[in-house]
Amino acid sequence: MAARPTGLYDRITGGDSQCDLRIVAVFVLVPLLRKFVEPWLHKYWGWSACLEGPPLGIGMLAAGIILAINGSAIVSAITPKS
Repeated sequence: MAARPTGLYDRITGGDSQCDLRIVAVFVLVPLLRKFVEPWLHKYWGWSACLEGPPLGIGMLAAGIILAINGSAIVSAITPKS
């Protein structure tokens, strides 16, 4: 049987759907956090030690949201359907 030709994207991600979520998170979620969410948080919660520094969009907030998205995908994949 002949091997199925794959594109560059399939080769990079290894055909893993979790990689798709991570790529979307990096290229979509981080700019949204940088432009809208983090400036709002700095405006109202900037006195908090958790929000020190400039709103770059990369950091603990983005990492936590990305982990939550990946975790929910894993949990929904292994939860038995009824």
